[in-house]
Amino acid sequence: MKRLQISKLIFFLFIIFLPQQFGPHFWPNFSYIQGIRVDYLSLSLYISDVLIILLFAVSIRFVSKKPLFKKCFSNKLLLLLITLCVASLFYARAPYAVLLGMFKFFEFLYLGLFTATVITKKDMVTACILFTCTGVLESVLSIFQFINQQSLNGVFYYFGERYYNMLSIGVATMSLPQGILIRPYGTFPHPNVLAFFLFFTSVFATYGMHNSKNLKRYVFFAAIICIQAGLFLTFSRVVLFLNLLFLLYAFGFVTLRETTKKKLNYVFLAFLLLFTLFYLFLYGMRFNPANFVDSINPRGNLTGLSIKALSSNPLTGVGLLNFYSFEEEEQLNFSAIHLQPVHNIFLLIASELGLLGLFVFGYFLSVVFATAWKKARSESSLFSYDELPLVLLSSLVFAGLFDHYPLTIQQGQLLFAIIVGFSFIKADSKPIGM
Repeated sequence: MKRLQISKLIFFLFIIFLPQQFGPHFWPNFSYIQGIRVDYLSLSLYISDVLIILLFAVSIRFVSKKPLFKKCFSNKLLLLLITLCVASLFYARAPYAVLLGMFKFFEFLYLGLFTATVITKKDMVTACILFTCTGVLESVLSIFQFINQQSLNGVFYYFGERYYNMLSIGVATMSLPQGILIRPYGTFPHPNVLAFFLFFTSVFATYGMHNSKNLKRYVFFAAIICIQAGLFLTFSRVVLFLNLLFLLYAFGFVTLRETTKKKLNYVFLAFLLLFTLFYLFLYGMRFNPANFVDSINPRGNLTGLSIKALSSNPLTGVGLLNFYSFEEEEQLNFSAIHLQPVHNIFLLIASELGLLGLFVFGYFLSVVFATAWKKARSESSLFSYDELPLVLLSSLVFAGLFDHYPLTIQQGQLLFAIIVGFSFIKADSKPIGM
């Protein structure tokens, strides 16, 4: 088997194992803040990490010859970013945390470069099927977790599920008139990360449905309903808002524009109407003042703390992965949950890498958005696979305005890297009908 085929096989295995968080965790001295372990600073080796390392070993020979790879590592802004990280080794409170952050950065950078240079539009069909299957499995697990109001334990531990129940410290809950309910985690560290993954897979399944024929179209539709059921139970405000917008586009605007399969289109519109009504009910509960205020106040405090971190070193910040060290003396004054990142990816970048780092990050996003926009405009038909990167990238950045997981959580970082990679896939081969 050729290296190219082996690397693609590893990539598809990586998609299957992306949701899991099973693996050994190591706790060096810098991962302790005031004697307490900080998960964001642990040395972890997930199956997804192992697969990326294998991917690198198998594919670096031909990936390094690609023009995009050479262009990336000759880019002056990337060199500036690397210089900022290296320089922070000398002034950051936790220099070893900087080294950890740099290692993870290059790991995800290579994943994005591999996706952009090796994966083709034909491979998107396989990726669509795999993401849909993983989304269904995560949704089913989440539904049973919600019913049991705790983790299922047993064999699911080896798929990445972590033990939790109502007595667990910091467990994510929501208040209802009938009582307090635990939000499901799936195999993720928080329901909000689970919610975005389910949204991510639902988007893939919806594009798969619109680009399929006959029975496969109905199979994708059934998968979407299953994934949506798990997504609703996460009660993630931001992701549910994104999901509603996407459903209105996918099952409203696009469906009405289609001229074929009219009977099925009536089913789509009925599905959209039912979900919209359910959303009104769901948001009525989720925006209960008790739920809303408990979430807003800590985030406001973290925002103020990130601005203080930036003001302490405006140009270069406090150092990569050093936000936690900076906040250790102040967070205890306003939060019972020890050491959380600021819930905004732009403020997090600014506080750790300063205005220079924020400029590089903003420029990078503008290039990726421009590429994804050009790709989406290159196809005249609605709901082609060329639209997919723009939808996912816009959704992830929007979610990043209200949460930190695209930059701080393993699965969020992996999704970010893959979405960026998908944005640069060239239109050299079109996906075959499924």
